[in-house]
Amino acid sequence: MILKNKTALITGSNRGIGLAILKNFAKNGCNIYAHTRISTDEFKLIIKEMSKKYKVRITNINFDLRNQSEIKSSILSLIKLKEPIDILINSAGIIHGGLFQMTPISNIRDVFNVNFFSMLEITQLISKSMIRQKKGNIINIASVAGIDLSTGNCAYGTSKSAIISFSKTLSSELSNYGIRVNVIAP
Repeated sequence: MILKNKTALITGSNRGIGLAILKNFAKNGCNIYAHTRISTDEFKLIIKEMSKKYKVRITNINFDLRNQSEIKSSILSLIKLKEPIDILINSAGIIHGGLFQMTPISNIRDVFNVNFFSMLEITQLISKSMIRQKKGNIINIASVAGIDLSTGNCAYGTSKSAIISFSKTLSSELSNYGIRVNVIAP
């Protein structure tokens, strides 16, 4: 098992790509901090069953990506546990479509706060811990919408484009510390 004895933090792990990553990582022996905005009984049951099936520890952590103080206090609580986080997967995000002229700036700001700025906050806090460890992996989930920007994609597409550019920059900054940064654009 390639991820045995590793620990990952996966944001947006209750559905979609985040949930698929969670299942795959658990299957490969990884202990996981599974981020959700709110915890549901259904998700608690899913992670309990996966923990038992794959003999890994999956801990649900909850915070709202629109709330910087919640993000910071939750991530700092994880870091205080002194368990190295080997892998950070920034998977959480929201979708918004619409023509720029018809989209309130507040909607675009909300998309960027969730998709981009919350990711920056989490990554900055976790990467400091990884720098001390002199190792780590950061995987940012973007989208082809960030590469091939099209009409009606001013909020979501540009937020994902920002993630792609940020990942390239961060990769250059953190490589000297043994930290790999990759971006995936499904």
